[in-house]
Amino acid sequence: MFAGDGVQPATRRWRPGVRFRAAREAWEKSGLAKDGSPNRESADKETTLILGVTQTMWWIVLLLVFGLLVFLGAKSARRSNSGTESPTGNRVYFAQVHGITHKNADGTSRQDIIEGCREGEELALVPEPTNRFDRDAVKVCRANGEQLGYWAADGRMAGDLASGWTYRVTVDEIYPFAENHRKHGVKLRVEVLTMSRTTEARKRKNAAKLPHGPVSKG
Repeated sequence: MFAGDGVQPATRRWRPGVRFRAAREAWEKSGLAKDGSPNRESADKETTLILGVTQTMWWIVLLLVFGLLVFLGAKSARRSNSGTESPTGNRVYFAQVHGITHKNADGTSRQDIIEGCREGEELALVPEPTNRFDRDAVKVCRANGEQLGYWAADGRMAGDLASGWTYRVTVDEIYPFAENHRKHGVKLRVEVLTMSRTTEARKRKNAAKLPHGPVSKG
């Protein structure tokens, strides 16, 4: 509708309060004070945010470094306990004797027995199917029958011995406990002499097929 039609056009009322509040809100969002300088509260929040992000990044870096060190340590431990070869070409690995702080069924102290052992002494792995806690238990004993403790309770060694695996087990190290130097642990050196009867039979069969017979390991 036109003004010439006798109707006055609607006029917009000036509302300075609304305009002022809108301008102030826009200014506060811009992070500047009224004089144009950076808003102190906004700057503090930004600084706190930057410090928080920086601290988080440092924690992430530290965790990554720690994880890498743990991984390398575990890898080194696996390498030290993994199979190597003896001068005869047999596989060699290392293991720990377990249950060394307990007493034997006859009341003898395993710690006293360990004190009488020496590094390089040959030991025997003796299956104990009558063990009421674990029928796959394997004792670690001296040549005179004295028991130092047990092989790790994984159940595999008993099965290997039953299938014909043979080993030469010797004391590799006798070491004191870190928390109590009066108690000692035993690290074993385990050399694989023969594998299971089935595997050995297969090896002999394959060796017989060679043109010149089996090759000695010198």
